[in-house]
Amino acid sequence: MSDALETFRGLQRVYDFPARSGTVQTLVPRVKLFWSTEKTERTPTLPNQSIVIMISGRKTAHLDGARINYDQDNYLVVSMPVPFECASDATERDPLLGMSIDIDLPALNRFADIPGAVSPPATEEPTFLPPGLQPAPVDTALSDAVRRLVRMLRSPSDTLALGASTADEIVYHALKGTHGAALLALTRPASQHARIARAISRIHRGPARTLAVDELATVAGMSVRSFHRAFKAATRKTPLQYIKIVRLSMAMSLLQSETRDVSAVARQVGYESGSQFSREFKRHFHVTPTDVKARRQS
Repeated sequence: MSDALETFRGLQRVYDFPARSGTVQTLVPRVKLFWSTEKTERTPTLPNQSIVIMISGRKTAHLDGARINYDQDNYLVVSMPVPFECASDATERDPLLGMSIDIDLPALNRFADIPGAVSPPATEEPTFLPPGLQPAPVDTALSDAVRRLVRMLRSPSDTLALGASTADEIVYHALKGTHGAALLALTRPASQHARIARAISRIHRGPARTLAVDELATVAGMSVRSFHRAFKAATRKTPLQYIKIVRLSMAMSLLQSETRDVSAVARQVGYESGSQFSREFKRHFHVTPTDVKARRQS
């Protein structure tokens, strides 16, 4: 058995991966595992503000015509939760396995305040190939921290004792890496990057609630016109389009992990009309909510 397959099987036993593909929360609140044992076509994806690391296999992100590959040698820096499409090749013998580590802003601020700890200049503004979404090479320090965290995740006691600090260590190494400037910008409240990130955080905290663009602009500390322009530049979506994507992404997660019926899920994510929800869900994911539930139950 290959090392990658052995790691997959070990984590599968601990976290009871329930299907051919999916996501599971670990005992570290900010760390999730995701996996697949089958090929996946381009599928709409909306990650959290996070560091995404492949333990085995490779994924390809598609955004605005750009292809972004990430694998064991390249991790993904998501300094802004940008909607994109993702595809991968995986089989039972060669499974895909990865982890996402949500970025903890207090920890990021603490690291940024350490003299000499961060290499990007304090005045540098982030630049993105697609905004907020960049691959970075895995260096020796980050690779070592990832291997230790993967080993811990197979032991609940080790995970509870050391998992959170090791996740912080990985974020620290990412802050020192190729795209640390994008992460560093999040620690500067007045930067445009941090302003848009605050508005996005408000959306993610309550996507079912009606959110007006002027309210989000206030959260960002910007005029409505400036906010709308900056938001679209950062995410490639208008604020209202982005809110819809967050709602549909939340619905997909609920349908894949819970037993509630489609109408209950629609209401939970802010849709009063079940038929409208089903239409928009199918338009976005190219599959109906009923099909998603049926696959989960099978």
